[in-house]
Amino acid sequence: MSSKEAYTDIEIDVLRELGNIGAGNAATSLSTMLNQTIDMAVPVVRITSFDDAVQSFGGAENLVAGVLLSFEGLEGVEESEGIKGMLLFIIDIESADDIVTMLTGGMYEPGSPEFEEMKPSVLSEIGNIMGAAYINSIATLTGLALNISVPYLSTDMVGAILSIPIAEFGALSDTVLFIEESFKGVGKDINSSMSLFAGSETIDIIMKKLGIEL
Repeated sequence: MSSKEAYTDIEIDVLRELGNIGAGNAATSLSTMLNQTIDMAVPVVRITSFDDAVQSFGGAENLVAGVLLSFEGLEGVEESEGIKGMLLFIIDIESADDIVTMLTGGMYEPGSPEFEEMKPSVLSEIGNIMGAAYINSIATLTGLALNISVPYLSTDMVGAILSIPIAEFGALSDTVLFIEESFKGVGKDINSSMSLFAGSETIDIIMKKLGIEL
């Protein structure tokens, strides 16, 4: 979330490129895991209301699988203190089943007890690997020392999943800044997206580390 209501064209371009690099690394990780080509849309940088953010994911009642990771600056490293954000990987239910099937070699039928038992761990690991690739690319690009949380997986309505970043950052502002990327499989349709949520202090620190004067 951001208390800043507007960003300059240069700042938007920097944020878009940041998302492009992070998502590119995440897409490469997903492509390697699935052994198929993954297409990635140009990242979209949005500053909008909470309600509009929910609608961008298909509406509050849209049922999806979501993997949420938090990241923050390493304690004791002065230049990284103040960094705080969240990364959300969302995938539609059908694509989630397809990914689990591909990664397990079709060992079990979707919906079977065995399939449903392993599904959470597989999706959590996918989100964890993609999230780590995304955040580590930002750390490498900026030189910031960042900690990444363990992944939190939820299969729920979009409104319920997004309530977590909203609760975390909502006190700062009525608007949200997020960088949204979309992924799509070429060999088999995989519809998913990854979004970075961050506060204005975090964005300012990143901008300064990249040499952008505010």
